[in-house]
Amino acid sequence: MTECSRCGEAEDVEDGRIVGQLDHWDRAVCNRCRATELADHTALVREEAEVKAVRQLSEYSLDDIADFLDLDRSTVKMKLRVVEKRINKGQVTRETLLSQNLG
Repeated sequence: MTECSRCGEAEDVEDGRIVGQLDHWDRAVCNRCRATELADHTALVREEAEVKAVRQLSEYSLDDIADFLDLDRSTVKMKLRVVEKRINKGQVTRETLLSQNLG
């Protein structure tokens, strides 16, 4: 059974915990730890971070994510659109700040 490298908890879908790997990271992480990281270090609010974490760590469809997080499919779809907008806005902001620091 796969365990989260951060909290040490094992995957337990019934308890709302999935464990997976991010493309750029070689250790397993659970959706709860990933959501906390996203909420703490980005402009995402907690529910957006939870949706994004499940999307990153699983191959779940929108319907599966909705069932897993007990949300409507339309809510999941909307949250993912908002997440992408916030991430894109954050990337532009980081690039702008970086260029100002170098300039």
